[in-house]
Amino acid sequence: MNRIDYKEMINRAKAFEGRKYTLLYIDNSDDIVYKVFDYYFLIDMLDADYDLEELVLEGSKLVKTPGIIIPNGIIYEDKSFVGYSMPYFEGTSIYRFPYHPARFFEMYSNVEKVVKEADNIVFPDLLTSGNILVNKDYEVKLIDYDGFQISDYLTPVFSKFMGEKSIYDNTKYKIDNKYTKQLDIKSLTYLFMNLFFNVDICYLDRYTGNAQKRQINDLISDLDIDNDELVRKIFALYSDNVENEYLGDTAKYICDNYESTLVYSDSGCPKTLVKKKDR
Repeated sequence: MNRIDYKEMINRAKAFEGRKYTLLYIDNSDDIVYKVFDYYFLIDMLDADYDLEELVLEGSKLVKTPGIIIPNGIIYEDKSFVGYSMPYFEGTSIYRFPYHPARFFEMYSNVEKVVKEADNIVFPDLLTSGNILVNKDYEVKLIDYDGFQISDYLTPVFSKFMGEKSIYDNTKYKIDNKYTKQLDIKSLTYLFMNLFFNVDICYLDRYTGNAQKRQINDLISDLDIDNDELVRKIFALYSDNVENEYLGDTAKYICDNYESTLVYSDSGCPKTLVKKKDR
C-alpha cells in the first residue's frame, strides 16, 4: 500500500470535485483517483466505532474479486489518515449508461456476477448513483470502497434507494450489527426493476402485512408481469421467513422474451412488459 502525503498531493491537484464529507480528485496522468474525507466526518466515524483507516489497510487484503476497485494508496496529513487513492476506471454510472435492449441482460448479469463472487462482502450502498460503473465493453466495476462491509469490517453507509435503515434491523437482512448477503440480492432486484421497468420499488417497504401484499399485487398488475418466478422472487424480498434468490435465469428469461415499453401515467413513467414476438 502506497503512502501519500496530502500536502504534496494537494499541490499537484488542480481541482477537487466536492461531495458531502468527501473530496475527489482524478489525476489523469497517473490514472489515479484520490478520495479525501472531511476531518469531522472521520471523527464521527471513529466515535461510532468505524475505523476507515483500518478498513483500507487491513480490509482491502480480504478483497479478491476483480470487479471491485480497492485502494492502492493511503493518504496522510501530518501522520493522520485523511483518505485513500484507487485506480481510475473509465466507466459510466449504470443509471446513465445508454440503454441497449439486446445487451441489457449482459450488463445486469455482470453486476450480479461481481456481487456473487464477493461472498465476504455486503454492499449496503450498491444502488447509489455512481457506485456501479460500466464501460463500452460492458465490463462492470464497483466503487465506493469505504461503503463496503468486508467480513467483520462494518460500514455506516446505506443507500437511500433501499428505504429506511431501521426497517432492516432484526431481520434476515441484518443479524446483530452486520448486514447479510440477503441485502445484496434485494439491491440487485431493485436495480433490475429500476433499469428495466423504470420503477423504484423501495416504496413497498413503507407498507406491512396485507397492505404490502396489495401494493405488490398492484405493482405486478400495473407492469403486466405474468412470470411466476419473478413474482415469487419479488414477494420473497418482503418476507422474513423466505430466503431471497438471485434473479439469474429469471432475468435472462425476461430479457430474452420481453422488452419493456414506456407507459405514461399520473404517477410517472413506469414501463410494462411486451412479448418480443408481439412487437
